[in-house]
Amino acid sequence: MPLNCKTCGAPLKGDEEHCPYCGSFIDYEDRPKSHKAERKKNLPQIKYTSATFIIIVSIFTLGLYGIYWYLSNRKRFNELVDSLKFPDIGFGIYILGWLAFLFISSSEGSEPDIADTINSVAYLVMWCGALWMSFGIKKILKEYLTQHCTDEAILKVLTFSDVALFCFGYIYLQLQINKMIKAEIFAPTL
Repeated sequence: MPLNCKTCGAPLKGDEEHCPYCGSFIDYEDRPKSHKAERKKNLPQIKYTSATFIIIVSIFTLGLYGIYWYLSNRKRFNELVDSLKFPDIGFGIYILGWLAFLFISSSEGSEPDIADTINSVAYLVMWCGALWMSFGIKKILKEYLTQHCTDEAILKVLTFSDVALFCFGYIYLQLQINKMIKAEIFAPTL
């Protein structure tokens, strides 16, 4: 079945993102199913996870799900952009703060004021590590978008909020990834 541009009616080959005659964006829903399946097969795969699930699991694991989320997606982020890699230093800082918190929390006989101060510093170190990772991953995702997406409408929807990233970290990043999967910039893993 030949595919024609909805705007100008020109015949299309089926692999263009924009009409070569009028420049209109070609909606992937209009393309033949085989082309859509082939395109999805060539997209990087990242897991789709609902925000509700992440929040519930994060609460029940006392935030340890964040460590799992960063580690389980590390390889995928490293494959997206050749020039940018997963922020391992941020992950190391995060783990260091977490271990310090665990060590102080489990040690007995320490003075309460000193333990509270060290726990506060450990939280701060964990937060700094998480921010380092979150903003590093945001940079990877934005670079990938600029390299692989030319549709201005999709780029407007997929803007990153630094405030939301600062407050919600990996939860916000997963929401952005979910949007990218919906826009067919990523393919969901099964």
